[in-house]
Amino acid sequence: MRLLYVVASAVLFCSVAIAQTKCGPWNPCPKDKPCCSLYGECGTGAYCLGACDFKHSYNESSCAPLPVCKDQHYTFEDTSSIVQQDEYDGDPDKYGWTTNGKVLSHKGKALLIMEKESFGTVITSTRAIWYGKVSAKLKTSHGPGVVSAFILMSGSKDEIDYEFVGSDLDHAQTNYYYQGVLNHTNSEKIGVSNTYDNYHTYEIDWQPEAIHWSIDGTAVRTLKREDTYNETTKSYHFPQTPSSIYLSLWPGGSSKNGEGTVQWAGGPIDWSMKELVEKPGYLWAAIDSISIKCYDSPKIPDDLDADNAYIFTSKSGTEKDVDYVQTHRKIEPAPKSQKNSTNAPDDKEFKANLEGDPFHGAKKKEKEKERDRSNENKKGFKNNEKSKQTVEKSMATTYQQSSLLALNILVIALLLIY
Repeated sequence: MRLLYVVASAVLFCSVAIAQTKCGPWNPCPKDKPCCSLYGECGTGAYCLGACDFKHSYNESSCAPLPVCKDQHYTFEDTSSIVQQDEYDGDPDKYGWTTNGKVLSHKGKALLIMEKESFGTVITSTRAIWYGKVSAKLKTSHGPGVVSAFILMSGSKDEIDYEFVGSDLDHAQTNYYYQGVLNHTNSEKIGVSNTYDNYHTYEIDWQPEAIHWSIDGTAVRTLKREDTYNETTKSYHFPQTPSSIYLSLWPGGSSKNGEGTVQWAGGPIDWSMKELVEKPGYLWAAIDSISIKCYDSPKIPDDLDADNAYIFTSKSGTEKDVDYVQTHRKIEPAPKSQKNSTNAPDDKEFKANLEGDPFHGAKKKEKEKERDRSNENKKGFKNNEKSKQTVEKSMATTYQQSSLLALNILVIALLLIY
């Protein structure tokens, strides 16, 4: 029993050491890493942007204010409107989107890239929307375990979705969430012609009293606010807070995900798919255009302009807890050594390294290009987290140190017993 207690304590010590920057229910971020990211990790800089989880951040003002909505129409003759997330300084007038992955451009289409064993790519709007109409003309990816998505999500985890499972190309899944509460009855499948072969325009018309989903100009679903009333909480479980716009390609069928997610995504992803191991070396989802039309929001200030931003004033995270500030937060660049070194290739590099049809072509000399990019000077955010590689190295070192300490404790315990 004593030995079991020592072993259990050592294992717990290792777990705490590794998970110390995680955030979630009953585990808010510390003051020195105040922002809880969309992915449940504490940090600064980029962690504070977009749908930063203010409920589990150090306090409700830790997350950066969300720049207010602005009518926009994006096409993608190049990727100049998209910036790597770790290079974004918080100014939405410079860039419309940030990304944490690879985005390539060809003939007016933005390609979200997913390479073998990668986490895929997400682009996130630099401005939020608090009621309005958003449409995206796109082609999805394909294959079991491969998920393409077009969603709106807020810091309180209100969410309005289109999701596309790569093993079911004849349906789009529509869904919504209120404050992240899982309700499997909220999802509806909509029939549509092959989403991988064909471009379709998917639209979310988000109004204070209803949400309308449309495909190619035809309404396919309507959710009324009045139909979401919850008798237990005496409130409407209706998406109602300023949301960022996300388009993504990700491996829902990865072995790193839970069994439920893997099954929903159509089963385990096949990393040996021809596109991944031969030419072009990646899967893709293609975006033709994105349009954003803003509606009047509640509590509009008399002097509202594009420099205003949305903030949450309480962790209850409802519509009444949203207010405006006069300016959005800028983020100063960090020392060059803090920049993430996993940058996507630019358009010139993309065009120079593709053969034939870019949707099925091969990139040349990718290893050399990656090596060159890794040697470039790095940018980042002031007070930002370490680069991904540094963090992984730090976590590995922590794990090794913790494991060694645990082993020492175990040896001492055995000596005491025997």
